[in-house]
Amino acid sequence: MDIFYISLLPQLSGSTLLYTQIGNLPGIFQVLGEAASMPFGLAILILLFLGGLSKSAQFPFTQWLVTAMTGPTPVSALIHAATMVNLGAMLTFLTYPYLAFQASNLDVSTLLIFFSVMAGISLFTALYTSFNALVSNEQKVVLANSTADQISLMIFASSMGGVLAILDGNLILLFSGIAIGLIQMVAHGIYKATLFMNAGSVIHYTETRYMGTVAGLFKELKWVFITQLIVALNLANVPPLIGFWAHSYISSLTLTNPSLNLFYLFLEFLGAIYIIRYVMKTFLWRGSEHEEERGHVYPEMLISPTVLALASIGLGVSISLVTAFFSSRFFAEGFNFDFVEFGSH
Repeated sequence: MDIFYISLLPQLSGSTLLYTQIGNLPGIFQVLGEAASMPFGLAILILLFLGGLSKSAQFPFTQWLVTAMTGPTPVSALIHAATMVNLGAMLTFLTYPYLAFQASNLDVSTLLIFFSVMAGISLFTALYTSFNALVSNEQKVVLANSTADQISLMIFASSMGGVLAILDGNLILLFSGIAIGLIQMVAHGIYKATLFMNAGSVIHYTETRYMGTVAGLFKELKWVFITQLIVALNLANVPPLIGFWAHSYISSLTLTNPSLNLFYLFLEFLGAIYIIRYVMKTFLWRGSEHEEERGHVYPEMLISPTVLALASIGLGVSISLVTAFFSSRFFAEGFNFDFVEFGSH
């Protein structure tokens, strides 16, 4: 827990600098846009956001998430899919509009650097954690690194939306980036919760945390294997699953920069490799051939993974309804959330 106390220091430092420049704090959101125009504007913004980045296990605060895997697997599923670990991404979704709308023309360069720094941190985190997932043999460690990787893509989406909004002079691009990040959050919550719950079933059945220790496990845990394969294919970008659409939408943010787009595609390739390696080494590996006493996977342990696996299929097939929802509820009235048109910018 020391990392959380350490992460509070930059937030307090940023708030202190903000207070010394303004004199009072009627509300952090009300004055957030003014931070960019202050003498230490860039430092204030980075310090304020470091707390959220640390709770989302962004570099250099990734290690706490990997070492927190001793808790019960259902708790891991909840934390990684829906709660605290998403804080850094949610912080960008909630605060970036305040930065953009309240900033003056003089603040543009500071904001551009800030959004670029945030995007850079998230991309490096994705690269770092993807390689970590590729070399780990412990199931929950692979999935923990995957969580940091996938959340970094949410932060990248919103931050890249900010970069494009400044360069293009169109704030709609910022909200498009935030909306894409939210779609990635929904997709990630679905497949990551399933991955963790099924990993818990495998650990309970085999009584080991490590992959590749039981031969032909897919024969003994057929339904666990099927649901785990479905949600893994979400992360591996296989259409028409919701994970494919979320990652494709993020790639639309990089189309204006061929080098960045190539780097992003490489990150997605790494993600596909490590999750397919995880499934193959857990369920299809030869492992040990000798008979051992096994645990039990009870039927009620399969209900939630099944519902979520079906949801990943259903949302993927009905992606037009998902984007229509964001068009009608998230954006200004009359704005069409057209990703094809957005990708042509």
